[in-house]
Amino acid sequence: MAESEKSTMTHRIDLHVHSRYSNDPSDWYLRRLKAAESYTEPEFIYQTALQRGMSLATITDHDGIEGALLLNARHPERTFTGVESAVYFPGEDCKVHVLVYGLTAEDFREIERARQDIYQFRECIKERRLAYSVAHALLAVGKHLTTDHLEKLVLLFDVFETINGSQTRAQNEAWLLYLKSLTPALIDDLYARHRIEPISPDPWVKGLTGGSDDHAGLFIGETFTQTAGEGSVPPDPAAFLEALRQKHTLAGGNHSTYRDMVLTVFKIGYEVAAHMPNRRGALRLAGYPLVRQIAESVFANRPINGATRIQVRVLNKLNGLRPTPTRSLVLKLADRLAQAANDNCDEKARLLHDVLADTSDEYLKTFIRSASSGIETGNLAPLARSIQSPLIGLLLSAPFYTTLGIMNRSRHLVNHYQARYGKVVDPHERRILWFTDENGPGALPPADMVGRLVLVSASANPGAAAGRAVEQIRLPLISEVAFTGLGAGGAARALRIPSPLRSLERVFEFEPDEIYIATPGPVGALGLLFSYLLNVRSVGVSREDFLAHLAGKPEQEGLPGWLSFYSRWFYSKMDEVLQTADISLPAAL
Repeated sequence: MAESEKSTMTHRIDLHVHSRYSNDPSDWYLRRLKAAESYTEPEFIYQTALQRGMSLATITDHDGIEGALLLNARHPERTFTGVESAVYFPGEDCKVHVLVYGLTAEDFREIERARQDIYQFRECIKERRLAYSVAHALLAVGKHLTTDHLEKLVLLFDVFETINGSQTRAQNEAWLLYLKSLTPALIDDLYARHRIEPISPDPWVKGLTGGSDDHAGLFIGETFTQTAGEGSVPPDPAAFLEALRQKHTLAGGNHSTYRDMVLTVFKIGYEVAAHMPNRRGALRLAGYPLVRQIAESVFANRPINGATRIQVRVLNKLNGLRPTPTRSLVLKLADRLAQAANDNCDEKARLLHDVLADTSDEYLKTFIRSASSGIETGNLAPLARSIQSPLIGLLLSAPFYTTLGIMNRSRHLVNHYQARYGKVVDPHERRILWFTDENGPGALPPADMVGRLVLVSASANPGAAAGRAVEQIRLPLISEVAFTGLGAGGAARALRIPSPLRSLERVFEFEPDEIYIATPGPVGALGLLFSYLLNVRSVGVSREDFLAHLAGKPEQEGLPGWLSFYSRWFYSKMDEVLQTADISLPAAL
């Protein structure tokens, strides 16, 4: 179709993409590594966007426009400039991110000066007639975002990102529900409360945008902003920016999933290792041809070639003589990728996750074996030597935990907008995870508990809630430590230890409303960790009987000092603690 030809069609653009010029990461582990937030080249963003059906392309790096200016100078007919500015409420420890488009170098200098005060910032973009969109409003970029701040945003701005590709469906849709509920009367009420002049004559009508928020070059164009109308094909960038100013845009595309999180974490991790100078230890692997082949297979969908397959077979034999966990991880991944379908991105992401989970679990198992042996023999020297193993396992898993924690930091705001502006949720549809391992009193939920109940256990047969059918999630085990208790007839029991990463994968997709923890063992510890990461209310069911069994003492004798300390610490981290007799009371729900 000729560029001059007129047509009525939908034009799409991913309005939120980061390049290698975003070099100030917010994640602590990236800061510790002195890494950039993205390593994607601007030209790659442009070519990928067009290949995936985008009409135009832009770059929105954090507080910088160097990459956007370079791309716009190279492709002025299909791009416009952009930036993601961190903007502050003056006198408060609260910031939000605002995407600004079509700006010149002079415009950028002005908004840079203004962004320390969100009210001056708003006036600056009004005076300069800059197109904009408030990014991921419900993501607490700082730790002090409140509903008051969000109400002020509704008065200050008229265009909002309602599908952010790095946020879950629940986060995106909760904010959209609120924006769609706005009316002239509600705007008047907000003005009376905050005394902020609305940005437009019809502030109850909002423009909606979407963007992938891609940092790894993987999801460009999978979330987008669209506008329809007559115009040139491809559209004139100035016309698209005007549609954005006039609130004539809609959001479309994908929300974030566990697969997306896995791929992003690994891609950025690989890029960090590949670009770091003076790499040491495992980080040197990023420069090896075999590791580059693996990265290209996973991230660029290129097949493992024949020469690499031969190399893997040879290295596997050599590794059998002097194995190392890191080398074993790389070879296992290469071997599995060589057998995988070359065009199946989901399968490759799962393989990547599985191999890392296996390696993390191996480090944890090494520590567990040393701990068990040391306790049995009284020789704690092996335990001291293996103390680094769980730390290495935690380091391998840390990017998943921190990413999930950041994503769910504002869960309380999501809950607020869902409850106030969403559908009325039937109490029987509330999603409850019940973490348990035992069949004793209080270990299983009562028959009259209201909600959609899922039993989470590492046991092959944890039992069932009395008089009702429940769903079950069986956590994958990495170890069982046997002990003999004196309660319940002195029966032998096993302390079951699940795989943290594999358990997280199974729990993530369920999106619980509440977590009950009816075991203080490893399964319960995972439940507590997940409640923190998902920012979900946790309710502990006191299980002194379980701890007494663990100590090998009758319940009436009390617990040893170290176990009593652990019990107090464990239950102090819950939002609420119930005794066994209390769990059927309505107040517990």
